[in-house]
Amino acid sequence: MSLDVSILGPVTMTYDGQVIPIIDRRPRVFLGILAHDLGLIDKDKLIGYLWDRGEEPADPSDAVQTCAKGARAALDRVPGGRTLLKTTRNAGYQLLVKPQQVDKHRFTALKARAEAALPDDPGMAARLGRRALAQWPGGGGLRGGTPLESTDARLDPLTRPLQQQFRDVRLLCIDAELKCGRHRRLLAELDGLTAEEDGAIDAELVGLHMVALFRADRTPEAVATFERYENAMGELGGYDSVKELKDLRNRILNDDDELKLDESDYADYGSEEKSEEERTPAAGSSFSVTQHGNDARSYQAHSMIFHEGPDK
Repeated sequence: MSLDVSILGPVTMTYDGQVIPIIDRRPRVFLGILAHDLGLIDKDKLIGYLWDRGEEPADPSDAVQTCAKGARAALDRVPGGRTLLKTTRNAGYQLLVKPQQVDKHRFTALKARAEAALPDDPGMAARLGRRALAQWPGGGGLRGGTPLESTDARLDPLTRPLQQQFRDVRLLCIDAELKCGRHRRLLAELDGLTAEEDGAIDAELVGLHMVALFRADRTPEAVATFERYENAMGELGGYDSVKELKDLRNRILNDDDELKLDESDYADYGSEEKSEEERTPAAGSSFSVTQHGNDARSYQAHSMIFHEGPDK
């Protein structure tokens, strides 16, 4: 049995697979902010996150205490939960849970492992990266969703870096899977991403899409993908990135051998993780040392892909 806190979408708390309701929004966001850092967060910072400047309540400290009471009432429904919310008089609050009990911290840990694996083992990097993305309950698009269930600008310092990290991991996965010869399998995903507003002007993403199309013997579509990007960036004035992708377009038109997959270098990159303890649940799952249910089946299916060899 374990407590799990999710903040990479709606702020939720589960214990032994059961959702612990936190009815009011501000106590939920209060809990999410504490789970984001897991350090002591002072009252002034919490006030700035919870209320817009000029719209603070008459007694902000008392209002923060009310949020804390709401969060503590939910924690009281968990065995030992009363001890998990630490209050430091006149200083702030801290949530005393382990990083692996919070989806955000599982995500960042898997991201770091995927980045470390990429140079020598792209298959492992892709698998770790996909597991990182699975921590997000939405997990779609290039930004992953709405962390802390908030589009409030006052929470941008917390939410925007997470969305950028989601984007970075998604492109890492695509890059790694291209290195494993999975270009054809990636095309549907790449088609969808580059059709989005953010994806259409993301030079790195568009470049990966062009390479995947080229390797799939779809050079005209690779060129068309560049032209759509060029037109979009022409309206925005992003000429430097257009020049870089124009060089890639020219290499594709010249059938550059360096862009092709060298199948002689392809290896079985999908080696198993070293231990069960390292496995990590998907979003919405309680933390445990083994995977189970849909997450296990998803993990096994993804593992099988990396044992089939490169696309032809």
